[in-house]
Amino acid sequence: ICFSEFYSADGIVHSKDLQKKALTHDLSEMPLIIQIFGKNPESFAEAARIIEGYGISGIDVNMGCPAKKVVRSGHGSGLMIDRETAFRCIEAMSKVVKIPVSVKTRLGWEDASLLTEFCLGLENAGANLISVHGRTYKQGFSGSANLEPIYELKHHLQIPVIANGDIHSYDDGISKIRNNDIELDGFMIGRASFGNPWCFLP
Repeated sequence: ICFSEFYSADGIVHSKDLQKKALTHDLSEMPLIIQIFGKNPESFAEAARIIEGYGISGIDVNMGCPAKKVVRSGHGSGLMIDRETAFRCIEAMSKVVKIPVSVKTRLGWEDASLLTEFCLGLENAGANLISVHGRTYKQGFSGSANLEPIYELKHHLQIPVIANGDIHSYDDGISKIRNNDIELDGFMIGRASFGNPWCFLP
C-alpha cells in the first residue's frame, strides 16, 4: 500500500488544479492512501468527500510532521498538543466517507506518556488505523526510533497499528513486527526508500 506525500486539506478543497495533481491516479497504483494535513474539521470533511469521489482507497491525516512551519500553524505534530481539534477532525471525516480514515503520528511531544490516551481518542473518533513513527516531536529525525511504546500501544487498540521509523527494508520490517507476545499489523518504510525502491522486496 502506498501513502502519498501530504497535501493541504484546505488546498484540496479550494484548488481544482491541486485536486487533479494529487488525486488523479491510474488503477495500477491502487491501493493508494492520500495523506492530508490541516486543523479545520470542516475542511477535512470536505476534502475527504472530494478524495473519496476520485476513487482513492483511503485518507491519512498527518499528525506527526515536525517541521517548524507546519507545527507553528497548528498542523502536523501540533495536533498532538491540540488533541480535541485532532479528534474533531477525524470525527468530521469519518462521518462523511465510507473509505478508511487513518492517522500518522509520533510517540508524543517530549515522551510517549500520552501516546495510548491520544490514540484511543483517535480510535473513538473514528480512525480505522494508526501509524506511529518511533520518535517524539522533540527528536525530529535525530537519534534512534523507539518501537517499544508502539508494541505497548497495540495492547490497547482494537484497530490496526503500524510501526514506522528506522525500518530499512522488507526483511527488517518483518523482524520488527513481532515483540514477544505482541504482533503489530504492519510496518511503514519512508526515508529508506529514497534512491532504493527495491527496499520493499523480500
